[in-house]
Amino acid sequence: MLAFLVLVLWAAHPSSAQAHAVLVGSNPSSGNTLAKLPAEVSFTFDENVAVPAYVSVIAPDGMNLAVGDADVLDATVTQRIDPNGPDGEYTMSFRVVSGDSHPVIGSVSFAVAGQSSASPSVATPVPAGEGGSSAASTSPEAQPFVATWYFRLIIVGLVLLFVAGLVFARGGSEPAISGSGKATGEGGSNDSGEKTG
Repeated sequence: MLAFLVLVLWAAHPSSAQAHAVLVGSNPSSGNTLAKLPAEVSFTFDENVAVPAYVSVIAPDGMNLAVGDADVLDATVTQRIDPNGPDGEYTMSFRVVSGDSHPVIGSVSFAVAGQSSASPSVATPVPAGEGGSSAASTSPEAQPFVATWYFRLIIVGLVLLFVAGLVFARGGSEPAISGSGKATGEGGSNDSGEKTG
């Protein structure tokens, strides 16, 4: 009779071994905000869970970042993920089998902020004369200087052409003048001779 009562009481109050596994922690923890994605995530339960276990990590764009199968070590399930996901809210879910052979499912959410918020680098202009290139040091301040020299060369060339023209014109006119003088002299003598005669 006593054994029967013990059996009834045992059936009415099942032992803790028959209870479902309960999630007691996760990494990242629920509601946490990270600067960047970790290389793996994990779930910890209040009792050992069976193999296999299944974990998914859904990114803001809907992609599952889980890589390979989940690793089960006693009461901890670890899942490797792709750490190159975008910023935003993530949902990581699990499906494990507890000690009483009942499946247990659940999920936690966390966020990533700051992974792609860095602004693109902008090259800082280097002033001329402070390590800048020679091309930068000759523009645009050197342009008026170069133009002035071009203008001076053109002026000098024009002056040289003008002087050469004067020399050429003067050298060509002297023989003509001397020739005309000789012709006049000869003509004058002839005319005077004829008149005298």
